[in-house]
Amino acid sequence: MRNTFLGALLLLSVLSHASGNSIKGVVKEKANPDQPVAGANIYWAGTSHGTTTNSNGEFELALHNNSTMDAVQTTKVTTAELQKAACCNLSESFETNASVDVSFSDAITGAKQIKMLGLAGIYVQTISENTPSVRGMASPYGLGYIPGSWMESIQISKGTSSVSNGYEAVTGQINVEFKKTHGTELLHLNMYGNDALKTEANFNYTHRFTDSVMTTIFVHGENQSKEIDLNGDNFLDLPNVKQINVMNRWNFIPKNGGHREAGFKILDEQRLTGQVGAFSNNNDNSNLYGIEIGTRRYEVFAKNGILFEKPGTSLGIQLSGSYHNQKSVYGAKSYNGKQYNGYVNMIYMGNFGSDLHSYKTGASLMADSYNELLNEATFLHDELVPGVFFEYNYHLPNKLNVLAGIRTDHSTVFGTFVTPHPCQMEHHQLANMACIGR
Repeated sequence: MRNTFLGALLLLSVLSHASGNSIKGVVKEKANPDQPVAGANIYWAGTSHGTTTNSNGEFELALHNNSTMDAVQTTKVTTAELQKAACCNLSESFETNASVDVSFSDAITGAKQIKMLGLAGIYVQTISENTPSVRGMASPYGLGYIPGSWMESIQISKGTSSVSNGYEAVTGQINVEFKKTHGTELLHLNMYGNDALKTEANFNYTHRFTDSVMTTIFVHGENQSKEIDLNGDNFLDLPNVKQINVMNRWNFIPKNGGHREAGFKILDEQRLTGQVGAFSNNNDNSNLYGIEIGTRRYEVFAKNGILFEKPGTSLGIQLSGSYHNQKSVYGAKSYNGKQYNGYVNMIYMGNFGSDLHSYKTGASLMADSYNELLNEATFLHDELVPGVFFEYNYHLPNKLNVLAGIRTDHSTVFGTFVTPHPCQMEHHQLANMACIGR
């Protein structure tokens, strides 16, 4: 019999019935996540309330003190996990991770979505280093806009996340961390090809001018040129995609402390799909159904971190902007759309005399402008969403960590709405923990 505490590998679910509140989950080996742990003792720290896992590592434990909160689970996909997929982008990075369900929302065009807690991808917030990423017009194909060779890690949070990142995380949040300019990798080059004539190439290079000024350039290219129709239904099984993707980021480290970063991204993608031969040079293909989607996307971003003299206090400013231009043809119909996005987020971090009581507060502004043309019909949509937030954290080392937050946003389209986020984290021995809350 092994004593085990509620840990990050537990798959938690909370029942809100007053007569039988409980947590169900599975305990797995830390070194071998595919191996369940049978006969493990699970109990609340400091109490005798507990249970034992069955032969499949499953357990059901009554909530202590009649707590009734939703479950939140946070996992991390590391570089080692990403390297298991030799050819991948963000959507393919979860093939070796069971925390996220990625499915096709449109099999013909290859559009994918992430599902969490049983709900569609529009309820999942996908951000890159805590700034907006896959949203708006980029949502259908945006998971393919982030190459795997650029990523250092992925943080996955099920349930509500930190209120400082906005209000869009309904069922969960995915945050992508790119490889750091001040990291250990100076040069990365790889190429990939398969029997379906899909080829990819990646090139990352870091140059350090001084100890405080450095830059990294990321280049990704891919080409799927062969028409594949294995089931013989005269429709392509996979879209033919050509993509060129470039990112350049600069890091500046001031002598008085803090951190500054700026950069840009450029994407050019051509996507062809539909019936076999629809885009051949044959004059007999005029009656074939074809889809052509051309996308150009430009992004800029900047971050500035300022440290103050008082310990534990700092100010962070995040800026980002993007321009998304899509021109597409669906058979005899055409759709052209443009989206302009701007984002500002200011976060102040402080404490109430010690690290036991810390907080973060700030304000954000999200601006979107859409100009869409479907055949001859024009659709215009503009939205401004200013918001404020406050988040409190009580941290008692090795015993208790309580996080509670609230934010208020006002949309020029949908009005004012409030997003509360109370979350209680119980810390146990061996640095394991469980988090429940909403």
